[in-house]
Amino acid sequence: MSLPVVFTTRDVIESDTIALHYSAWTSSSVDEAGQAQELGGITTDVLRKQADGSWLIAIDNAWGVSVLEKTS
Repeated sequence: MSLPVVFTTRDVIESDTIALHYSAWTSSSVDEAGQAQELGGITTDVLRKQADGSWLIAIDNAWGVSVLEKTS
């Protein structure tokens, strides 16, 4: 996503070398017709700890649990 994104209410659940990160996010932009566009949701990401101690995203889910709602 190349839009400016604002994250709020961040939290991380960590267990050894795996972590779950979740937070609320919002993004505002203007489309080609000049109409304001507002997006937002809850992101849930799975991270894996690397040998050097850094963390990389293994699964990036910008739509959080709403992905589950689309499949049920």
